[in-house]
Amino acid sequence: MKSLGYGSNWLFKGFLDDNLNALDGVSFAKHTILDKIDDYQVDKNDVFVCAIGHPIIKEKVVSRLQSKGVSFFSLIHKSVLFFREVHLGKDIILSPSVIVSNSAVIGNHVAVNLACNIGHNVIIGDFCQISSHCDLNGYVQLGKTVFMGSQSAIIPKVKVEDGATIGAGSVVIRKVKLVRQYLVIQLKLLIDSR
Repeated sequence: MKSLGYGSNWLFKGFLDDNLNALDGVSFAKHTILDKIDDYQVDKNDVFVCAIGHPIIKEKVVSRLQSKGVSFFSLIHKSVLFFREVHLGKDIILSPSVIVSNSAVIGNHVAVNLACNIGHNVIIGDFCQISSHCDLNGYVQLGKTVFMGSQSAIIPKVKVEDGATIGAGSVVIRKVKLVRQYLVIQLKLLIDSR
């Protein structure tokens, strides 16, 4: 398959961040922060990629940008291997060496990092973040805004509820429920740190 987005000739303008100093002292940052998310004036030719790693924050930022008329696009590397009857959502990122098996469904604004295997009949909800080297075996269901840490695996037919986090290196053998109290504390800490 031809790459979508990768290797295309784009004029990269920069980043949006509510912390205008977020890239200060970052030696590899060739571009600057253009403006705060809500203050940025969208140009009619602007196209966005949202690579925020925290699924719940990503969902909120995408919503804010979409309310301004922003359009997003997908990045799908040419090395991604697709089997039959795969359904891909909008504005996804599929990194190199990802395998997507038969009848898999990937929702909108999903990011799948390097060398992940998505088994047959897997369903991945909107705004999920799959870190590198993860295995989702047949008939796994991820709700929306699920985060999977690197090198984690889910055995067949397991369901993971909306907003759950799977730690790096974990092997999930039964249904994962979201602990709501933990999520509230985690989001509060994240917001307070900004």
